[in-house]
Amino acid sequence: MPKDADHAEMSWSLASNVDQKEEHLSSLLKYVISNGSLMQTHEIILSIHVIGTNLDKLSNNDILLASEAYRLLIKNFAKHLHDGRVNTIHLVDIIRCLLAGIALPTEYYSHLCSQECNQTKHDIVETVQPCIQLNISSVSIAF
Repeated sequence: MPKDADHAEMSWSLASNVDQKEEHLSSLLKYVISNGSLMQTHEIILSIHVIGTNLDKLSNNDILLASEAYRLLIKNFAKHLHDGRVNTIHLVDIIRCLLAGIALPTEYYSHLCSQECNQTKHDIVETVQPCIQLNISSVSIAF
């Protein structure tokens, strides 16, 4: 099947999708929410970078997912920090990225991208949200 400009790639990785598309970001948010507690330190930090520097690309629906994903990333980042698995040299950069969406330094970003866990390909997750229909009739409203 030939790819056209509107055809989204069927998989993504944190390291290879520098120009993150909305579909990749949405899938990343869902991945973090589903697998956040299993993520490795480098994967958590690069996820913070990718989400934080691309918040402007998220749809309104994905903003809610982003807040939940960030909550999980912060929780798991704190565990990794407490366990001594985070290089504290970059702690200020990571916190700036979390709070203000400021990109990580290029050298550190490149190091994170070179990690195997960040090169793993993930399928784009498509979730169908149920359509809720609300029917209110004047008969069911008691005055």
